[in-house]
Amino acid sequence: CGVPVLEAMSRPTSNEDEARAFAKRVGFPVMVKAVDGGGGRGIRLVREEAELDNSIQRAIGESPSRTVFVEKAAVDGFHHVEIQVIGDGTGQVRHLWERDCSVQRRFQKVVEYAPALMSDRDLVTRVIDSALKMASEIRYLSLGTFEFLVSETKREFYFLEVNPRLQVEHTITESISGVDLVQTQLLLAQGWTFQDLGLGSDVNANARPPANAHSIQLRLCAEDPSNNFTLSIGKVTEFIVPSGHGIRVDTNINHSGASSLVVGSSFDNLLAKIIVTASTWEATVRKAQRVLADSRISGVKTNLNLLRGIVTHPDLMAGLVDTQWLGIKLD
Repeated sequence: CGVPVLEAMSRPTSNEDEARAFAKRVGFPVMVKAVDGGGGRGIRLVREEAELDNSIQRAIGESPSRTVFVEKAAVDGFHHVEIQVIGDGTGQVRHLWERDCSVQRRFQKVVEYAPALMSDRDLVTRVIDSALKMASEIRYLSLGTFEFLVSETKREFYFLEVNPRLQVEHTITESISGVDLVQTQLLLAQGWTFQDLGLGSDVNANARPPANAHSIQLRLCAEDPSNNFTLSIGKVTEFIVPSGHGIRVDTNINHSGASSLVVGSSFDNLLAKIIVTASTWEATVRKAQRVLADSRISGVKTNLNLLRGIVTHPDLMAGLVDTQWLGIKLD
């Protein structure tokens, strides 16, 4: 489809010498990735040759098939941008703009926002067009997230992957677009057309996101950031997140306290998604700061203070957050 991708090994390997030879040929930094990892697991950023052997061995150890591949890394100033695509299975596709998911720790998303804060909309438009081109080519059906690494300073972007499903962060796209994505995928599965759904061709008349709409999602997790993000097991005895205009909380925690949620080790540690929406980015961030300041969770340790730190950092307000930012600024 003419979409740029990073140079990578053409087939997976369990041979460390093969992986090493490729990394030396393309030059550092590189990414070593488990073929069947997922959710940020089995990925190692390698900046110099001395780190390579250990990274390959650890990625192989985190891959059920014990195979990995190496690709050239796009880091330092690159944003993780994903395009929300909807297809009807005939080759007709629509987009609902983009999300920036660059606030990550160990390739796990922590905070996401929509739309992206890049001033170069021509670059973002090229990314959106690439996603639509691929989706149309394969006659994509239902929801899909097409993920890219994008550098505004270099005016470059590279395709990463497609997630053929609803994403955790679909909420912020719903907030800025007004489209119920869960309902949309169910209706598409029942044979509804874009016309039936009210998603005519005019919905994508241009790649500019809806005016006066910014949304941010904060992932509240049962973990202890001060102790290397160790899982926090226990019973949630108090859970208070303010409500109000532009505040949405998706959670399975019973607010009444009638049957407290017990956090165990068998499932993901996500307690709640806090979604804050306002007419400007500044208003969105200020509101998020206030929501987090007034939130209280007891019974388990959470990353609430980390989220407070992220939304009060001037870099977030300025949109100066790349995929390495949180790891570098964690202290």
